[in-house]
Amino acid sequence: MNLASGIETDTAALIIAVCLYELVACAPLWWPTFIALRCRPQLPRRLLFVGVVAGLSYGIIVLFYFLLAFPAGIYSLFVAPSHQQMGHSYSKLVVVVAQHVEQYGWLALPPLLLVLTFALTHQLAKRWPRICDGLHG
Repeated sequence: MNLASGIETDTAALIIAVCLYELVACAPLWWPTFIALRCRPQLPRRLLFVGVVAGLSYGIIVLFYFLLAFPAGIYSLFVAPSHQQMGHSYSKLVVVVAQHVEQYGWLALPPLLLVLTFALTHQLAKRWPRICDGLHG
C-alpha cells in the first residue's frame, strides 16, 4: 500500500522507528541542554553541564559494556566452545545471555540511556552550582 507521497507504509514505519531511535540515543545531548536553558536561576557553565551529563551517560553505558558484555562475549566465543569440545562443563547461561546481548542489545541501549540521562540530569542539576563553585575555589 502506498502513502500519498509514494513511500511504502513499511518504509515510512521504518523511517519513523529509526528517527525515534536516534532521538532517544541523542538524549544525553538534548535533555541536559533543555534543562540548562530552562532552569531559573540559570545554571552556571551550561555547556560544561551538558558535556558532563553526556559524558557520564555514554561513559556509564560503555563501562557497563566493557565490564559485563565484552567479557561474556569473549567467554562465549573463545572459552565455552573449547570446554564443550573437550567435554568439560561450561556456563550455558553465560553463552545464551551473551548471544542475546550481541543480537538484541542495541534495542535496550536507547531506553537505558534515556533513563540514565534523566537520572543524571536530575541529580547534577540540583548540585551543579556547588560543583562549579568547587571548581573555582
